[in-house]
Amino acid sequence: MRGIRIPYPALLAVALLLAAPTVAHTQVLQDMGEDPAAKKQPPKKAAAREAVQEPAIGGRVISECSALEATERLSAALTNVRGVGKLRAAPGQAIALSYRGRKVNLTITAHGSCQSSFQASLPYRRRPGEEGSIRRAYNAVMEPAVAALAECDPKACLEASAEEEASRREQRARDEAIAAASETEEAATNSGLNLVNAQQQARSAAALTYLQVLSGEDAYNETVAIVRDVLPTPLTAKFPEAGSKGVSVTLLEAAPHELAGGSELEALRTKVGNDALPEELRERLRSVLSEVEEQISGPCYQVKGFVDFQNRCGALVRGRYEAYVSRREGSNWFALGEPAIEFPDCPGR
Repeated sequence: MRGIRIPYPALLAVALLLAAPTVAHTQVLQDMGEDPAAKKQPPKKAAAREAVQEPAIGGRVISECSALEATERLSAALTNVRGVGKLRAAPGQAIALSYRGRKVNLTITAHGSCQSSFQASLPYRRRPGEEGSIRRAYNAVMEPAVAALAECDPKACLEASAEEEASRREQRARDEAIAAASETEEAATNSGLNLVNAQQQARSAAALTYLQVLSGEDAYNETVAIVRDVLPTPLTAKFPEAGSKGVSVTLLEAAPHELAGGSELEALRTKVGNDALPEELRERLRSVLSEVEEQISGPCYQVKGFVDFQNRCGALVRGRYEAYVSRREGSNWFALGEPAIEFPDCPGR
């Protein structure tokens, strides 16, 4: 959930309009470590008065930065406010301070990785004239606090969050691929297969598991970029979401033979097989060709979908496409052949 970016003057006006103090009774929690006998004793009146109310003042202020960044910005802004002292911060959770002897607490809440909010509360004992004191403390703290969070820019946070998520998914895919390879090789060996065939099965299982963990959504996003590049007017293209009706993403254990480069690789093998090259070099080339064939002909995603765009005559049309994309550990996504796209183009083109 992304918050609506509100210009600083409007955001400050909203915060100050909500500055009227409201009282919210706090619930007194029983300490699990108390002596059982102490539980039966009624609380003293002085202690009851001390634990009275911690009202929330005004509304919650939403910002487009992480809870940690909000803590840092608020701490930096409030440290320099005249009258503020004893500032203590719990990163991503809360800030406690005093303003001219009055305690102020800012409770910080995370709303996803790149959005957070805070709400101010002040102790309130219903003493004569205390309402005005609370209002002054609230306004003195809220003005610089709202200004500091109005400067939050979520772009860097969103990019960093996306990179972290991609890194975590990549590591998970690698770990599960290793586990699948080990399990498959052990089962193949126990069934009587020779070591070469067992290792080949293990590599195939690892590649399939790796793609499966990376998810079909990644494959769809990669396909969208590939299809967009081959459209005649790519900037007008509108693609649906991955889970939309009319979009299918299917994980295949092996690429279609016609897209796996079989004929090209066979032609290379024929050339390598002649006597023009030393035997040692021929053997090395055969090994490389076998590895290339195994990588290309391995598992892949088949993606079918549609895209709305303007053709070269300016007419809005819908094109349907089919593409095959894949990825291997340690490399980027790649397309197997050109995507097949059908759409009504201009007459004569």
